[in-house]
Amino acid sequence: MKLPPLLLLGLFASLGTGCMTKNTSKADFESFQTALSATDKKPGNAEAAQSGIARFKKLFTAMKNPDFKERVLSTYAENAYLNDTLVELRGNKVIANYLTETAKNSESLEMTYEDFAHSGNNYYLRWVMVIRSKVLSHGEPLYSTGMTLLRLDRDGRVTMHKDYWDSASGFYKHLPVLGPEIQFIQSRLQKSSK
Repeated sequence: MKLPPLLLLGLFASLGTGCMTKNTSKADFESFQTALSATDKKPGNAEAAQSGIARFKKLFTAMKNPDFKERVLSTYAENAYLNDTLVELRGNKVIANYLTETAKNSESLEMTYEDFAHSGNNYYLRWVMVIRSKVLSHGEPLYSTGMTLLRLDRDGRVTMHKDYWDSASGFYKHLPVLGPEIQFIQSRLQKSSK
């Protein structure tokens, strides 16, 4: 498939911008592998795990509550790892600050959990996120689907949180400057594949 020069230029610009914020480098991959190795792979107390998953789900379905930051701190272990494809963070205080700012900067953020599975101490949640923000898409609701991999400590607190979702469609393509470029590239790629 041959792409026009303007499309290639836009694609490289988008990829270059995306690489600054997404986990694509070997160092980022190794950081995730380290987080996997550092977290307990064996299932802990079943009741604690069940309670921890319920606490996690509730946290992300009520991000506008005034006690949100405190609930983040009690949901995540002190040395927790989070990678949501936009950022990679370590420590429940850093995660609490990030998630609290995310909640403040959105008019609304709703998570619906549609499926759940687990293997050992790996817990998988498939979800739909609906976010409204004046900065993104003029306040119109944005819908995104994804999956979260969680690991929990023996007390049911999150030690590792890794999200898998299409951040280009769910976030980047709605940014004022980058968005039209990503939409143009996606439409050209779709047309060329027909």
